[in-house]
Amino acid sequence: MGAPLGGYLTDRWRKTKENARLMFPALSTLLTSIVLLMALAILKGTVQYIAFLIFGILIMSFISGAASVTQDVIHPGLRATSYAIAVVVQNLLGASTAPVVMGKIYDLTNIQTALSILPVILFIGALLFWLGSRHYVKDLGQVAQIHLEAV
Repeated sequence: MGAPLGGYLTDRWRKTKENARLMFPALSTLLTSIVLLMALAILKGTVQYIAFLIFGILIMSFISGAASVTQDVIHPGLRATSYAIAVVVQNLLGASTAPVVMGKIYDLTNIQTALSILPVILFIGALLFWLGSRHYVKDLGQVAQIHLEAV
């Protein structure tokens, strides 16, 4: 649910704010960080379970806007290659290494410590999305000047 909902909200916001494709991931990732921190540190029982469900939706809401940016700021002739590289890097650095790293932290400490690192990582991600949003419009303008011609 998170990715389609995030894409819909990003597209709606983009009608009024040009850098919404990176601002929405920044805000949704920050909100994800806060929800996870509350679920781990404050909430208990059923409310904690509901917070984890909300976290599960929020954690994927960034992807539509962020993936679109990889296509927006790349020369049209390199978009397929760009997206392929983005997917490989996401899987190599995130999807495949995160469980190993989290498992190692858990082995060295405990599950609470391992999970408490996630909100910090999410906060860093939100900050990086926000920093990227500050340059997005300028970068988009550079790509928009490229004209493709049939050879």
